[in-house]
Amino acid sequence: MAEYGRAVATPDILFEDEVYINDHRVHWIDYKDYAGTRIDFLYKSNVNQAERYGRRWGPGALCYRWGYLESLSIPMALPLDARALPIKFQKV
Repeated sequence: MAEYGRAVATPDILFEDEVYINDHRVHWIDYKDYAGTRIDFLYKSNVNQAERYGRRWGPGALCYRWGYLESLSIPMALPLDARALPIKFQKV
C-alpha cells in the first residue's frame, strides 16, 4: 500500500507457517472459480498473477474450482483441483 497506493499482491490465503502440498512448499493460495485451461486471456492472467505473488511471497498454488488440464504449467504456482473439496454454495 505504501509503495503503490493500493494493494498489488493479495492472494486469497497467505501462510505464515511452512505449508507443503504434494511435497511442494506453498506460501499462498489463490482460488479460481473456473477450470485451469490454456485459454489465452485466462492463462496469461493466471501467469501474471502467479508471477506477481511469487516475486513478493514465493511459490504458491492456484486452486481451480472445476479442475485443470493435466498439461497446465504456470511458473511459481502449483495447480490444485478443488473438485474434491466439500464446497457448498448458499444463497445470501
